[in-house]
Formats: sequence, structure tokens, C-alpha cells
Amino acid sequence: MIGAVGDDPAGEAARLALDAAGADTTLVRTEPIVPTGTAYIYVRSDGENTIVVDPGANTKETVDEIPEEVFEEARWCLLSLEVPEDQVMRFAARARAHGVKVALNASPGLDAALEKDLVDVLIVNEGEADAIAGEGWRELGDIADHLGVEAVVVTQGGDGATVLQRDAAAVHVPAERVKVRDTTGCGDAFAGVMVAALTDGCSYADAIGQAARFAGRTAEHPGAMAAYFELHRD
Repeated sequence: MIGAVGDDPAGEAARLALDAAGADTTLVRTEPIVPTGTAYIYVRSDGENTIVVDPGANTKETVDEIPEEVFEEARWCLLSLEVPEDQVMRFAARARAHGVKVALNASPGLDAALEKDLVDVLIVNEGEADAIAGEGWRELGDIADHLGVEAVVVTQGGDGATVLQRDAAAVHVPAERVKVRDTTGCGDAFAGVMVAALTDGCSYADAIGQAARFAGRTAEHPGAMAAYFELHRD
């Protein structure tokens, strides 16, 4: 896990939770002045949510401080945009230079055009796909080639997910029917499980199938990280 927290109770709680989950937090820095990032989440009665994020200490994350051995030992990395986008892209470039596969979760949205051949797998929801590739992305002959990535994975909530690879037919995996209580954290759950499955050598179809099932189960539980722990105990 790479990121930053503030020198405050929220940062300590986040670090303890990551440690309890078995994550290596060696590269989670403590920022002495800027507080820990915070997400304010409103959950509707149907389980859908609205989230406002203050990235806090993550705005101070700098790729230059990450040692080379991190890239030398990795096979895949999963990046998100809760840190400054320029730092994310610099991290992706360093990873690719070491032969590490790069998955980018484009939530909450890219500010600039994606540089071609910098990312292997782009994970977007339908709204983000519209913003990045235009509302006609479904009609593009090869959206992955258009964006310069190996594959685009479009998450579609209760409808499952679709993977669109270069020079391959689209594969859609439907979602299992669940009783939705809270969709908070479903996108992160999907991305994490998918990349873990790809690291284990699964195909894209198998990986997004596993990811969709776990994300669906996450929606049955309130909260985000708490839901992951509940599922781990199950």
C-alpha cells in the first residue's frame, strides 16, 4: 500500500485497519501538517451514494520518494485518482519502465487525456467511459485501441461489468442479484479483486467475474472497509 495519512487519530485508525487486513504499510507516510484525507458519504434508501472527497495528506504524495525495489518486485499495480493525477501518471511510467502491469481506476475522473500505452487496464464506470471516450464509446470498434490501453473494464452496477480488449470481442459478465444496502466501496472492491485475480493469472473474463461477485456481496453490507472485513470473516 502506498499513500499518506496525517499525524492524527484518523490516520492512526487507517493505518491500524490496513495492518489488520494484512497490507504492507511500510510506504504509507505520515504527513506532519496536512490531515488525513476524508470522504463524506451520503447513502440513499436504495443503497446508492453521493461522495465528497477531501484527499488531505494524499495531495502530498510524491513518486520520487518510492524506492526502485518496489517496482522490481511487483507484477501489477493498481492506481487510483485520490492522489494528484500527475503523480499517478509518473508512477505508471516508472512501473511500465520496470515491466509492471498498470491498472488505473479512473474514479473520480481524469482531468487530462490519457497518454497512450501508459496504462494496461483502465477501469471506469459508464459515466466515466462517456467522459473519457464520448457517449458513443459503445459503438467504437475498439475502445481499448482508441484509448491506447490493453483493455477497458466498464463497471455497470447491478448489470455487472464488461471488458473490451484490443482485437477481441467484448465480454459481459452479469451481476448476481443481491439485496443492496450500501454501494459504498463496491468500485474499490471490484478493482482490487480484479487485479488480484489477474496477478494470479486469471483471464479478464474470470477476473471480472470474481470482482463482480465480491462487489455485489460488498453492497449487502453497510460501509466500505467494514464490509470487506465482514466478508473476510465469512
